[in-house]
Amino acid sequence: MQMKKSMEDAIEIGVRAYQKFEYSAREKNIYRYTCQQFSGYLRQNHLRYSKRQAEQWVRAHKDFNSPVKWRRKYVVSMMRALEVMDNIMRGGNVTWSLRSLEERMPAYEKLPSWSKEMLDTYLGTLSALYAPNTLRLNREACARFLLLFEKAGIHQCSEITAEAVSSIFSADTRPSLAAQKASRHYVETFLSYWIDQKQLPEQVRLTYMAVTNPKTPLITNIDERFRLGFDGLRDSTDPAAISLMEYTEAGARLLHIIKERHYSAGRLYTIKRALHTFRTFLQVNAMPYSHSAALEWLAHLKTVTPGRGVYNEYRRALLSVHEVLTTGDLTTRVFSSRPSKYPILDWQASLLKTYLIFRGQEECAVSTQRTIRASCSRFFCFLNREGVETLREITPELLKQYHLQGQHSTARSRNLYASQLRLFLRYLGSQGLVPEMLEKAVSCQSAPNTKVVSVLSPEQTGAIYSRNETANLPMELRDAAFLLLGLRMGFRHADILCLKYSDISWSERTISIVQKKTGVFLKLPMPVDVGNSLYRYIQYGRPKQADCAYVFVRHQAPFDELTQNSGVGKRLKDLTLQASASEPVGFHITRRTFASNLLKSGSTVPVIASALGHADFANVDKYLSTDEARLRQCAIGLNGIEYAGRYKL
Repeated sequence: MQMKKSMEDAIEIGVRAYQKFEYSAREKNIYRYTCQQFSGYLRQNHLRYSKRQAEQWVRAHKDFNSPVKWRRKYVVSMMRALEVMDNIMRGGNVTWSLRSLEERMPAYEKLPSWSKEMLDTYLGTLSALYAPNTLRLNREACARFLLLFEKAGIHQCSEITAEAVSSIFSADTRPSLAAQKASRHYVETFLSYWIDQKQLPEQVRLTYMAVTNPKTPLITNIDERFRLGFDGLRDSTDPAAISLMEYTEAGARLLHIIKERHYSAGRLYTIKRALHTFRTFLQVNAMPYSHSAALEWLAHLKTVTPGRGVYNEYRRALLSVHEVLTTGDLTTRVFSSRPSKYPILDWQASLLKTYLIFRGQEECAVSTQRTIRASCSRFFCFLNREGVETLREITPELLKQYHLQGQHSTARSRNLYASQLRLFLRYLGSQGLVPEMLEKAVSCQSAPNTKVVSVLSPEQTGAIYSRNETANLPMELRDAAFLLLGLRMGFRHADILCLKYSDISWSERTISIVQKKTGVFLKLPMPVDVGNSLYRYIQYGRPKQADCAYVFVRHQAPFDELTQNSGVGKRLKDLTLQASASEPVGFHITRRTFASNLLKSGSTVPVIASALGHADFANVDKYLSTDEARLRQCAIGLNGIEYAGRYKL
């Protein structure tokens, strides 16, 4: 960029500007001295003027290793002088770098009598507590805050409201974020004093805290279409609404639960911030807490926050505190944001919830409860599509139509859903909601399900052993021990998840379990490699924060027992695919491989059935096809039944 003035002309223009704007002689002399020194530096080094050269020159003198080091207060004045010179060099005159005497006047001197008296009264209570410099900073911060109201046409204390604070800090006169951060504490203390004196409402301080904190979303300035919804919630008498005191207590219980489960400090902070932000929103808008208000607020938050990170954090926190309010505990790990696959009506959801409580008395597994919910919800969706509004309208013809239109991948899954629907109709019949014999109308389909047993190949088995030898990271140690228990001892996935310290006898080198599927007690010798792998995981891989009795636990908070979605099956699939192109089917293939290895090693059928925990020896027959060497010995010759066709082949 071409400079409009020379260095000598810029010095003279700057000196006259300092005089015009009534700066002190000291500031004027510093400007002249700085420019002359910098001009001499450029001539000595044969350099042309640029702002970058000026910054490097100042930085060199600020360096502690420099032979000539300036004092800090001089550096600030000299940097300001160089800004004035750059303004002149580029624009030909002073346009922005210097301010008039009125503009430089302290904000306190510009205050009208009502706000100055208000500020003096407050500062009088602090004179014995703080040093003069702190009092000066406090006075200027509060004066700048009060001056904004004067510019907005507010001329008395009673006119300072939460709406006025929100409008001022949303206008073009809003101070920079850096200035807000520097003065926020002083202003909040000032407002707290006058709130205690009953001169200002509490909403004023809360609104100021919200609008001056860039990390606090959605306290004020609600979009108009959402504002109508909030106004309706404020004006209506929601039977589910509770006091902010109860909400605060529930938030404290939630934070205690999160801390007890050893969640990270980051998770604790985000939940605390979300709870505080929403409480501030309720206080500013004079609303009680209700779940409806929380959902409405989250819906608006989703539209104004970039990305999904902040929204997901706040959503998880508010849904968690709602669960604590309603149940007293937090049991949900994941609050799914996906729409339900089978959306049903409210009365249907209430009926299904009652039925699940009834089935819960049978101590159904979690997977069974999911099947019950899916089966009944799917049936309700069919009824809604057919226009059936009451249970009395369900007929046998309708049930047959539902069974025929249902799409299932296998006959087994069709039977599974049909059996759960049959039990649901039996329950409804016992309650007098449908005819008692209506369950008989649900069709039953039966088909043989016989297939060749698949097992791991030697290459895939070797990959599992290799992973056990090379495992070092905590997750690797956990997966290696998990896989070996299935491969070397034939345990099912569910039984390994339920394995406890008390089930392992290190002195006897055995593991004893009660099989979750059959309820049969099983005690097996523990191979050396399994014992070593378990020991390595317990000593070096298992999180120290975990204090539950289960061996295999989550490696992220909460550090409790693993669930069915442990991910071990997926990692087994990835590991075996690297070793062979054939794809195994689920974790259960390790149990089948264990049985096949026993058969190939010459173990008898009773021994194999005992090791697998089978009461019926016939269950072992399906593994016979995996022993190819002995199957060849069973082949029957073709003597006497030779083919004698037309061509005598």
